[in-house]
Amino acid sequence: MKLTTITMVTVDGVMQGLGGADEDRSGGFERGGWVASLFDNEATASLNQVYQRADAFLFGRRTYEIFARSWGSAEWRARVGIDLGSSPIAAALNTQPKYVASTTLTEPQWANTTVPLRGASISAVLTHALVGLPLQTAIPEELAFRGSVLGLLMRKLTPLRATLVTSAIFVAWHVVVQVQTLAVTNFTSPWQIVPAMGLAFAGLFAGGVIFALLRLRTRNLAGAVVAHWLFDAGLITGLFFLTHS
Repeated sequence: MKLTTITMVTVDGVMQGLGGADEDRSGGFERGGWVASLFDNEATASLNQVYQRADAFLFGRRTYEIFARSWGSAEWRARVGIDLGSSPIAAALNTQPKYVASTTLTEPQWANTTVPLRGASISAVLTHALVGLPLQTAIPEELAFRGSVLGLLMRKLTPLRATLVTSAIFVAWHVVVQVQTLAVTNFTSPWQIVPAMGLAFAGLFAGGVIFALLRLRTRNLAGAVVAHWLFDAGLITGLFFLTHS
């Protein structure tokens, strides 16, 4: 099977929202549907041939969802006058297998759709959360923060103040990681991003306090390491299912 890509782009580099006015308005784009006036009979015939030759279709999530609510919708096809029997594009898209390269699409509604990365992604997240984290974060961070930093601060501060300062430093250490994590979620609005960031930082600070108190109470790092591991595993697993649902 040969992989064929279809890209429609203007001479000045515009690829967004070619099919309809409301297809993709992200970033304030207001010129959706620009391809219709430029398509002639020759272009239509060429594109029909490409779709007729296709044995399957490979989409990203966003393009898949755009196609599903247009070409995959009987109501939309009826409204614009497209018939499966006379449109090679509509016939191919609704009969051939469709594959979506996405870890966020969980319940595709368009018939004959497969999301091959979905199961693998969940498995990878759980493996990382339950196995990789103790070695990558829990152990080294507890040695650094509740071991070295907390010990140094307690030479000058009370245990409570040393705990609070250590926890604040712990939050600051994770700022970049939290920004990177939110960048790969479905959150696009400030009303989603700002509360998510606030909740993440509050959780990190509370976790830092708990880890420090465990360190002080038990006089060793074992309890703090286990608590840190469970905290991170729960946070990453919960964030994954929250943002990929």
